[in-house]
Amino acid sequence: MSLIDAAFAGDLRGARKAIADGCSLDERGANGCTAVMEAARMGHIDVLTFLLTSGASVDSVNFDGRTPLHLAVTREQSKLSEFCWRLMLT
Repeated sequence: MSLIDAAFAGDLRGARKAIADGCSLDERGANGCTAVMEAARMGHIDVLTFLLTSGASVDSVNFDGRTPLHLAVTREQSKLSEFCWRLMLT
């Protein structure tokens, strides 16, 4: 399983394995989204926290110009939106 697929599915174990196996934190899917963006979009705060503490960027932008915060807000992930917003302010 790729890191992006694990993030989308909320599979923390899969995300840990993908990183341990050498997957890039900056890898992008066909839509330009990173694993951080997929975790934010789907509301998987545990996976998002793991990715960020592993060194992934919260400031990445997909092909449509959207950040993880945009994707979380669009999907009405209120807790995750607040989490991303606080990260961007630090």
